Amino acid sequence: MFMKRMYLSLTLLSLVIFSFIYFYPCFADEWIVEVVSVETGVIESGIWVWRDCFRRSETISFKVTVINRAAVSKDVKITVTVCDRIDRPMGYYDEEVNLPPGTSNIFYLPISIPNWVAGGEAVVRVNALEVIGGMPFPPCCPETSARLVIYYDMRDIALVAKAYGSYPDHPNWDEAGDVNEDGKVDIRDLAIVVKQWE
Repeated sequence: MFMKRMYLSLTLLSLVIFSFIYFYPCFADEWIVEVVSVETGVIESGIWVWRDCFRRSETISFKVTVINRAAVSKDVKITVTVCDRIDRPMGYYDEEVNLPPGTSNIFYLPISIPNWVAGGEAVVRVNALEVIGGMPFPPCCPETSARLVIYYDMRDIALVAKAYGSYPDHPNWDEAGDVNEDGKVDIRDLAIVVKQWE
C-alpha cells in the first residue's frame, strides 16, 4: 500500500513538474508560439498590398506573422475568424504549419467576403493552436485581432434597387439586398447602403 501511494505521489509530482516546465512560458513575458501581428490587404498582380477597406464579395488576404521561440519545431494550427459589424461570423480559414525553432514566419491567408455581410466595421481574430498527435490544443498565445471596414459600392445600390419591394418567397427576393435584416427590401435598406457608400 505504501509503495502504491509513493508511486502515485511521484507520478503526480512529475506531472506537475512537466506541466510547469512545458507551460511556464505562458506565465512569462513571452509565449512559446505567438501570433505577433495580423494585417489586412489584397493580392494585386502577385504582390500583397495593405488595405483596410473592402467591398462585399472581395477576397481579403490576411498577412499573419507567427513566431516560434521554442528550441524545437512546433506544429501549429493558425485560425482566422472574421466577424461583421453585428459580430456575425462571415469567414473562417485555418492552416496547419510546421514552425522551425527560433523563427518568425509570415503567412498570407485568404478569405472571401460573402455578399450577405453587413457593411461597416468588422473584426478579424487570429489564434495559434499547438498541434500534438494530430489534435489542436488550446491557443498557444492570446488572440490577436485587427479591424477592417466593409463598404458598399454601386453594385450594392443596384442590388438593393433590383430587389426593392421584395420579401422572402417574392420572385425578386435577394437576401443580400435586405441590409438591415428585417425580412424585406425597402427604403431603410437603400438608405443604409447610400449612407455607407464610398
